[in-house]
Amino acid sequence: MLKKISLLLILISIFSLTACNKKTEKAEVMNKDVVAQKETGSVKVNLQTSADKYYVNDYVKVGVNINTGESSVNTAQLLLNYDKEMLEYDSVTTAGSQFTVWTKKGGGNGEINLLTAQPNPGIKGDKQHVAVVIFKAIKSGDVKVTVDKMVSKMFTTEGQNMLKSAGHQDAQITILPLEQ
Repeated sequence: MLKKISLLLILISIFSLTACNKKTEKAEVMNKDVVAQKETGSVKVNLQTSADKYYVNDYVKVGVNINTGESSVNTAQLLLNYDKEMLEYDSVTTAGSQFTVWTKKGGGNGEINLLTAQPNPGIKGDKQHVAVVIFKAIKSGDVKVTVDKMVSKMFTTEGQNMLKSAGHQDAQITILPLEQ
């Protein structure tokens, strides 16, 4: 009788361990799926101007928008770069921005720094307005305003950086000499 009880306890233990391992394996697979889904999500920055061509001494407005896809973003740290020989920083306006808390917005010397947040649930969707950066055109030629992909970050409500290193739209600007 004692041998039967011992055997029964051993079988129950083996069954419990097997079931527990399967649950753990299933949870690990589910966690990997969630991580993979988060990693495949992406936030992209689009920089756009209101015109294709400008003249020296014109003011150039560059709109900063983000596409979050299915991710909810609540913190943005953006560093934009530009050629200081061709563009002179004037100002940043955040009127109409989807972000409501601004800790830094400004620039000069070839860089624009934007640091902002939006309380939970954050912002989600395409063409979400962040800011407008205003420059003065000071020299003729072609110039770009770009996203510094090494420094810029966009964090989800879970604290994960979702800013992709590729796929951003830079602002392409043509500055013409003053009209005679």
